[in-house]
Amino acid sequence: MIKPKILILAAAIALTGPAFAVVVSPPPNDNFANAIALSAGSSSVNGTSATAQPGEPDHFTYGGALHATHSVWWKFTPTINGYVQVDTRGSGYDTVLSVYVGTTLTTLKRIAQDDDSGNATPPKTSLVKIAVVKGVTYRIAVDGLSGDVTGPTTVNLTYLRINQPRTYQTAVFGALYKEDNGMLSFATTTSSVVTGKLRLGAASYSFTGAVDMDGHMLASIDRPGLLPVLLDVTVGSNFQGTVFGPAVGSLKIGDNVNSITANPVAVFTTVNPCPRWGRYVQAIQNTGAVGFGVTSFIVAKTGVVTATGTLADGTAFVYTASVLDDSGTDTGIIGNGGSFCYHLPMYLNQGQITGSSTFDAGNSPTSLGGTLQWFRPAPAANVAFLPQGINGSEVDTFGNRYEPPGPTHRVDPVFDNAPVGSSGHAVLQTGDDLDYPPFTKSDLFLSTSNVFSYGSSNPNLVKLAVSTDTGVISGTMKLATNAAKLSTVKGVIINYPMYTVQFYGFATSTTGTTTLVVHP
Repeated sequence: MIKPKILILAAAIALTGPAFAVVVSPPPNDNFANAIALSAGSSSVNGTSATAQPGEPDHFTYGGALHATHSVWWKFTPTINGYVQVDTRGSGYDTVLSVYVGTTLTTLKRIAQDDDSGNATPPKTSLVKIAVVKGVTYRIAVDGLSGDVTGPTTVNLTYLRINQPRTYQTAVFGALYKEDNGMLSFATTTSSVVTGKLRLGAASYSFTGAVDMDGHMLASIDRPGLLPVLLDVTVGSNFQGTVFGPAVGSLKIGDNVNSITANPVAVFTTVNPCPRWGRYVQAIQNTGAVGFGVTSFIVAKTGVVTATGTLADGTAFVYTASVLDDSGTDTGIIGNGGSFCYHLPMYLNQGQITGSSTFDAGNSPTSLGGTLQWFRPAPAANVAFLPQGINGSEVDTFGNRYEPPGPTHRVDPVFDNAPVGSSGHAVLQTGDDLDYPPFTKSDLFLSTSNVFSYGSSNPNLVKLAVSTDTGVISGTMKLATNAAKLSTVKGVIINYPMYTVQFYGFATSTTGTTTLVVHP
């Protein structure tokens, strides 16, 4: 056995003559000043011959100080604000780990330490999760739990969450009382701080909070004289820590818990304009027997929505909104989707509308559907139409992108489909003739310059005008030939997938509303 003899002889030589001693160099990051710079990912060294420096802090202090003996050092300076994980998984011995801030050994301030969170079975490794600030240098020290135990050392740095400024919005509706319905908007920042506003009824409540490393935020919102609101949401992120997707959670008001999904406001530029830009028309259906309505709005290339409309009782409204990214991706591209929400106090703050709409560019033209919730106080005067008011009735909305007709083209192709010899002719009638039995179907004519004319008798005194720029129709008529007063007419040109292109409108009177449609 020659090999053992050689080893014994070598040992003897080493003992009898220091000049022949085998010297193993310490790792390159043995000293604090020589810390290895780390950005993300893993870094490994052999720490077998690592040492400790005079004045070096104890790197693990739970259950009594553990003096530094064989420490190795890393450092990293994040270029963003957020949360990171530092661990020693992959090391070959039982490690301890500390993270510090400071520029010298004597001025270090520990912000985290750990023994076995990385792996509780041998070889036991360490793990910490910390909040980091852009531009601050963090120092990482790794040592052995038992002073004389060292070996291969690996440090892994993973970004858990990158804090990004982003604004989230969602409509809040479904509760019985208008004071519990409205709109939620909050903004995250690069420092994890959240500022927000909750609009319920005619009131507005500001709040602050913070997003933790798991993306969770909990905020209690006080409402003087009313039940407080508890907001509990989690902001999504991808595996690299970049924030994306909606904030999902709940809004609790007393015993009423509303599940919410708040989507981020999409950011558009001149290079990347909003793909939903253009003009749209939308119909408000008679869901729940509360009447009809119409809306016309423009989506700017910046993603700002500007809308005007009329409710079934003739009340006009105007609101602005922002296109939201409901794609659930981190690309910033909304694909075929996009949505928006709005909340508008009305009727001297005694009523309101709250709604949301979603685009679908998979249809041609782009369609949109949604929900509108309407609170209307009882009228001061005794009127036949909805005398008790409306307490949170939800109605469906539908519509589409509107494209003005070309030269000499009628805005409504239904008028083109009339029998030969009566070009530009159609019949105006109510959607349900039982609503107003005295209503007489009226002959309508629409010229290629989109001007309406009427049959010679025109018993209902129909008078309409259409804006080819907006697709909005307005005018007056008698719902019944014996009606004492004219009723206001509002309409839009609808090209929704389930409908043929046609006039969709409604007429409002003191006794109610009815839809108006045209047929060949």
